[in-house]
Amino acid sequence: MGSKARQQQKGQPEPNAIHRFRSLWVCLFLLLGTFLTFAPVLNHEFIPFDDREYVTENEYVQQGWTSAGLKWAFTSGHSANWHPLTWLSHMLDVELYGGGPRGHHLTSLLFHCLNTILLFLVLQKLTGAFWRSAIVAALFAIHPLRVESVAWVSERKDVLCTFFGLTAIWIYHGYVKRPSRWAYLGLIACFALGLMSKPMLVTLPCVLLLLDYWPLRRLDRDSFGRLMVEKLPLFALSAVSSVITYLVQKQEGAVVTALPLSERLGNALISYWSYIGKTLWPTDLSVIYLQPGRAISLAAALLAAALLAGVSVATLRAARRYPYLTVGWLWYLGTLVPVIGLVKVGAQSMADRYTYIPGIGLALMGVWGTAKLFEGRVTRTLAAIPVVLILVPMLLLTRVQLDYWQDGITLFQRAVEIEPENHRARQLLGIAFFQEEDYAEAARHQRETIRLAPQDADAYANLALALDRQGKRDEAMRYYREALVLEPDNAPAHQNYAIALEAEGRLTEAATHYQAALRIRPAFVQAHYNLALILARESRVDEAILHLEKAILIRPGFVEAHNNLGNSYVLAGQPQKARSHYQAALRIAPGHSGARANLRNLSAQ
Repeated sequence: MGSKARQQQKGQPEPNAIHRFRSLWVCLFLLLGTFLTFAPVLNHEFIPFDDREYVTENEYVQQGWTSAGLKWAFTSGHSANWHPLTWLSHMLDVELYGGGPRGHHLTSLLFHCLNTILLFLVLQKLTGAFWRSAIVAALFAIHPLRVESVAWVSERKDVLCTFFGLTAIWIYHGYVKRPSRWAYLGLIACFALGLMSKPMLVTLPCVLLLLDYWPLRRLDRDSFGRLMVEKLPLFALSAVSSVITYLVQKQEGAVVTALPLSERLGNALISYWSYIGKTLWPTDLSVIYLQPGRAISLAAALLAAALLAGVSVATLRAARRYPYLTVGWLWYLGTLVPVIGLVKVGAQSMADRYTYIPGIGLALMGVWGTAKLFEGRVTRTLAAIPVVLILVPMLLLTRVQLDYWQDGITLFQRAVEIEPENHRARQLLGIAFFQEEDYAEAARHQRETIRLAPQDADAYANLALALDRQGKRDEAMRYYREALVLEPDNAPAHQNYAIALEAEGRLTEAATHYQAALRIRPAFVQAHYNLALILARESRVDEAILHLEKAILIRPGFVEAHNNLGNSYVLAGQPQKARSHYQAALRIAPGHSGARANLRNLSAQ
């Protein structure tokens, strides 16, 4: 009689059943622990830093799921990214929960919970190591560096692309065990969905090669060529995504070209070690770390490079005995490459959110390495003590870090506390006060930004706007002019200066600055709209119609543009076209009293 039959005869559960039961309990524990740790985020507000562009002031997102929004998601490079799936997820949130922040935070938190469970299941399936996989997943779940990706609605792309990346690895394991065309197509589909969530996932084919080496044990000198050919479609997708991302970011002006390569390289080398430091000692975490520029010495950069090379050589030499160290280290180095800053996008030197995927590699090294070190020397009960001593402080630090993300003012005040000379954090704090209509405090912080960064044109323009809201228009005009001297191609500064000029009745000058804004940014919707209103007042109706039509072409859901285009068509003697635009305005906003009255008057005429 076989062993399986003997177990059943004795009434004992089968090993597979025990294994599944144990995995289920760990999954439930990870789900509950992760959700409760991050639950305070459900009461947080939107952050006035990207959340406006992504959700609160994005007209396509605010309409929920529409055909126009679907088309826009796949054709737009808005916010210097092509990530249609991320846009669709935000639209679905509006469709399900409305415009408030609670539902958006809930979706991001649920994806983080799913990622935690997926990581545990994937590692367990790949390695067969149950408790080590559970510990890596727990560290991933509650580490303070995860807060930015979970608590910031605009970083939905992090949790979304990781979900598809981990799902792709799960499918890949199945493909390796039982190759089939359908499994490979599923892998390609998940990878494509991940890239359409955030292009940082371009390194996934390299991660799969690392997993081929360990723990799948498929990679050696003889099989390398075959495994590379196997992944050629994945590398092709990565190449296409990289080209699209670069072109979109360059077109949107997000690629920073002013920094020389030496500074970018130095910052990248230092950042690799900074991320490790914040992983081991996660304190003084900030929403934006100032680009150090020339503050990085050649000696520091060379030392960082030497240490990186030393660790890399050591892990490669130890690959046969300790393959998890090699795979974990190369996972960390490789998955950070797209965001390490060699191609500079944005003003930040580094960001906590960039560790969401790379941090898994460091956790692999730490957990598997520690387990090997104590293997056979301590009991499982004793081994649990250091795990608890690590996880509990991490959980407490995460809860502290979450408190800073409750609103924009609290978040940016914390960034200024950590780095008082961080002019970008100071500027964002001023914007947060402006959003709360505390214009005096907003102006104070923009003045401080100018003191720290006298060449920052945006700070002058922001100060001018805050002063204008306080009724100090003469002073505001001066700062607008200074902003445009520093940066003549600053489209928002031209736009806001034009608004101030228009309020003073200086319509010709205002029109000139609206036109300047449009030369710099042809798709500047608000500038098209404002210029059209001036042209209509000057009886230049045909030109007004042209700009209103452009505004609607760029933003089909622009209610006021439809309404005023209807008015312009009335003046142009084209009542049928006027009627269609009044009706379009009412389809978008059924309660729009102006469009309803205009349509009623048109019918009466």
